[in-house]
Amino acid sequence: MEPPGARAPRLLLLALLLGARPGVQAAMQVSVAPLVEVMRGETVTLDCTPLGDYSQYQLKWFLADRSGTRHLLAEAQVQGPEVQARVHAARGRSPPYQLQGQGHLVLAEAQVKDERDYVCVVTAGAAGTAEATTKLQVFAKPETTDVSPNLGTLSVMDDSAQEIATCHSRNGNPAPQIKWYRNGQPLKVPMEVNSNSYMTSRTVREASGLQSLTSTLYLRVHKEDRDARFHCSAHYRLPRGQHGHLDSQAFGLTLHCASPPAPTLPLGFTPPEA
Repeated sequence: MEPPGARAPRLLLLALLLGARPGVQAAMQVSVAPLVEVMRGETVTLDCTPLGDYSQYQLKWFLADRSGTRHLLAEAQVQGPEVQARVHAARGRSPPYQLQGQGHLVLAEAQVKDERDYVCVVTAGAAGTAEATTKLQVFAKPETTDVSPNLGTLSVMDDSAQEIATCHSRNGNPAPQIKWYRNGQPLKVPMEVNSNSYMTSRTVREASGLQSLTSTLYLRVHKEDRDARFHCSAHYRLPRGQHGHLDSQAFGLTLHCASPPAPTLPLGFTPPEA
């Protein structure tokens, strides 16, 4: 009977010897980019590469929907330099999917609805089957930021926050973030309703898949706001960690500042001459 611990070194030695034999192949592995970023309207190529020297293999691309169900898009049979490629279904996409080279999936004119998980599955005989998933993210710069200020007269005597303006940022992806500024300085405005300052926000997904954001600012105004200039800015994200922003036009407020009452003079009092 083998002493305890004697079997582990023998199994390790056997694995090393098998790995060194020319006829024994390691388990199949596939390389893809975990995340691919592209601007809306651009062409994007999803690459899938088997790791190892395989003269023959089958490569398939699947689209994984939000429920996890996979839909076969395209496949390629690779035999040395020869490739037999076939696109199975466009699934309503226009332009349709393309398969180039040894299994590169091409999406022309990327749209927001292309934001999905794409699964590459490769089978190579005795080496077995391996798969890897690429997540595609599509960015869209929003349209010009516009603002609709309150054109009424605001009273500094009001002890509650009043509606100042509504800011609109349309057709971006991901949804932008709207920030408010007073005299060029950012306002730290909470979302919770209170008597001093707050803002509300609403995001709408358009039929195109793009997102539009509306933000309304509420402030308790003071006499010094009479000469202040306000504006809003839509801050958006771009591929590779880049950022941008689009400012609205600046605007001012019309304030009603009550004057203190004139002093009441005693009856018959005549002010002294200067």
